[in-house]
Amino acid sequence: MEFPDHNMKFLSCFVLSVFGVVLHATAQRHSDLYLHVDSLIRYQIGYKFDETTDALPKMLWDSTRHSNGPHLATVSQNPSPLIMLNGELVKRSELDKHSKHEVLVIKVYVKNDSALMVLYGTQSKNGMLIIQTSKHGKR
Repeated sequence: MEFPDHNMKFLSCFVLSVFGVVLHATAQRHSDLYLHVDSLIRYQIGYKFDETTDALPKMLWDSTRHSNGPHLATVSQNPSPLIMLNGELVKRSELDKHSKHEVLVIKVYVKNDSALMVLYGTQSKNGMLIIQTSKHGKR
C-alpha cells in the first residue's frame, strides 16, 4: 500500500518530533551549582573540555627503562581543573547534589598557579575551584 506524499511528510514530522521529545526528556539536568562551576571553569579559568580531558596517555613501550612492561602514565596530560568541596576533592558530578544557594565562598585559581602546583602537583595545572558550602560538617 502506498501513502500519498502529504501523509508521508506528516508521518516523518511526527516521528521526528516524538524522537526530539524523548531526547529532551532523557537529557541529564544539572544543578545550578554544577552549571555555575562549569561556567567558571570555561570562562574564568579558560579550560576547554574535549576528548583528551582526564584521559591517560596511551601505554607506550619505553626501551630506555629496564623493565618488563610498558611505561604507564598516572597523570592525565589534560586534567580538568580540580574541584574542592568543603575540603574534599570531588568530581564535577558531585556538584549536582548541591545548590548554588548553599555556597558561602568560591575561590578560583587559574591555570599554572605556581603555589597551587606546589600543593597539588601537576594535576592542578589547569586550575582549581575551592567551594565552601553552608552544609560543611553536616553530612
